[in-house]
Amino acid sequence: VGLQLSVVAVVAIIWVTRLFHVGSPVRQGLTHMKIDLAPVQLRIEDRTPLLARLLFSRLSGRLAVGVVGLVGISFVAQVATLPLVAHYFGRISIVGFLTSVVAIPAAYVIIIGALAYLVLVPWRGMIAAIVTWIVDALHSLMNVMASLPCATFDVTLSWGSVVVLYGLVLGVVHTLF
Repeated sequence: VGLQLSVVAVVAIIWVTRLFHVGSPVRQGLTHMKIDLAPVQLRIEDRTPLLARLLFSRLSGRLAVGVVGLVGISFVAQVATLPLVAHYFGRISIVGFLTSVVAIPAAYVIIIGALAYLVLVPWRGMIAAIVTWIVDALHSLMNVMASLPCATFDVTLSWGSVVVLYGLVLGVVHTLF
């Protein structure tokens, strides 16, 4: 089951990112529609030194693009695996989309913390405490989100329904793009 979910998620992510790569008909269509794909930049007061403004605007733009990318990729993977999750587990999470916005960046921090723990021997105690706090906070958040009313609902999908859903999605995407 895990292999099927992984393959479907990766194929969907690759497919969607290819739809929006530079030079693709989809991206060219979006630019002809006058939609600005430039990164979001934060307004900084004029009293801030020029170097700080330049560095901060680049960082904020990259941060905004990174966050949008993480959320978008997570959304694509979750939507792509939804029929298989419903079929195998008989349950769909509504809050999964919201929790992934926090869980994915936290996972990066946890991985970096684990690597730092291995390399930075003198600071292992402090690193372990920080990573443990992040894991505990993430676990608490997931428990709160899972306990919300209507966080999940039961679904029964046969293999035929799964095939029909994937066929519909492929047909709609092929027609639109």
